[in-house]
Amino acid sequence: MKKITMRVTALLLAAAMLAFCLSACADTGNPEDTSAAGGGTLEEETAEDPFKTLDNPNVTFDNFEFNVLSADYKEYYTPLDVESLNSEIVNDAIYTRNRTIEDQYKIKFYNDLDHYDNLLTDMEKQVNAGGDGDYELIMLICRNAYTATIKNYLIDYDNLPYVDVNKEYYFRDLNKQFTIGGKMFFAYGAESINVLSFANCILFNKNMAVEHGMPDFYDMVKNNTWTFAEMFKYAEEAAVDTDGDGKLKLNTDVLGLVGDYDKINPAAWIAADEYLITKDADDMPAFTCTESERFIDVMQYVLENYSRDFVSAFTAGDGKNTAFMEDKAFMWAHQVGTLISIRSMSSDYGVLPWPKYDLQQDHYVSRAEDAWLHCVPTTCGNTERTSVILQALAYYSYRTVYDAYYEQALSAQYVRDPQSVEMLKQIVATMTVDIGDNVWYQDIRLPLVAAFCSQKGGTKLASTLKKYSRTAERLIKTAAEFAAKN
Repeated sequence: MKKITMRVTALLLAAAMLAFCLSACADTGNPEDTSAAGGGTLEEETAEDPFKTLDNPNVTFDNFEFNVLSADYKEYYTPLDVESLNSEIVNDAIYTRNRTIEDQYKIKFYNDLDHYDNLLTDMEKQVNAGGDGDYELIMLICRNAYTATIKNYLIDYDNLPYVDVNKEYYFRDLNKQFTIGGKMFFAYGAESINVLSFANCILFNKNMAVEHGMPDFYDMVKNNTWTFAEMFKYAEEAAVDTDGDGKLKLNTDVLGLVGDYDKINPAAWIAADEYLITKDADDMPAFTCTESERFIDVMQYVLENYSRDFVSAFTAGDGKNTAFMEDKAFMWAHQVGTLISIRSMSSDYGVLPWPKYDLQQDHYVSRAEDAWLHCVPTTCGNTERTSVILQALAYYSYRTVYDAYYEQALSAQYVRDPQSVEMLKQIVATMTVDIGDNVWYQDIRLPLVAAFCSQKGGTKLASTLKKYSRTAERLIKTAAEFAAKN
């Protein structure tokens, strides 16, 4: 396993990966054939490009039954396998990918499903039972994968000889956030397509933007002028007191910006390239937000604006999706997967990445929430075989399933203009995580954000952050003890 250390490289390669997905031919019958890929740099791709090749050995496994346990969350494409072709393009791409791998390596996939709340317990039972276990791969959400790592349930990727997370078909900027002391125990590859559904974005009502004579937001993103100040400025401009009672109310009047408190707050500090948890020189987590004056400045500014009457950001639910779909909210801060649920919206809409904090910030950053991935339990009886299949799943997903998911399922059906497709590229290319937000969301993010919301104006931010430093130190100590033993 090779370690990626340059964030810029990761972002550029992620952008190239999605560019391939959005431009490649929709024919999934031959995963190796890229000759039909559309223009730009994609036509210049060659088999010699080390980032895009599959370097597995020429081996077969005697029709081995490769058993996998996945989350029963079909709307997010978490199952590894599907029963048959059914003319639904993502389904058919998954089917074709799996049959290709089965034919090439002489294995047979068997995919069991369980409710996602049970999967960590399933992992624990298999590891504690000993032996080779029932499953070669077990799916976990990333926070549970981190827990499983600390409990010694997952195999060190250094022991998976043919898994190379250096490849372009891995989400490298995401994955390096989860390493502990330079070691990796789970990684998002292209097979984990559900991770893209949980990337945070800003949806906006294009009809309302035209009615108010607003500028082209897509151009603002491209020109690096899309900032928090611009977002709040136009959100305020779009707000309308429909019933004339002098108060702006959700689902009655037109609000400028709406979002669930547990998304719109962490999305803001991550968009500003600030984090609750960072990594130190030894690749260990550190609760550094208490030392960042900029973090406090960012959240002070954000909470002051969230407290204004044209924004609804301190609650969850409350029909905010309905408000957006019925032209009662100009902007909705949510996630890419939301595009599926609003495709019947009458008014035209567009997709934007989260803005930068200010013009001094030189790049955009997009928050990725929790997502599921297949992990290798320590009961793995044949690390060569498992690593070959895991690498093949990432590679062939990159070549086939992503094209189906983005270009067909999202870009063709749920996004209404080519500019939004470009914005999706921007979002995916800049995805990252804050493990204080997702891995330790129960202990840190949720209570911390609730405290932020209760303050509204954000006058006690420094003391609030300090309050949770002890909790963070306890969690980090556990990770450090694990690293010392491994």
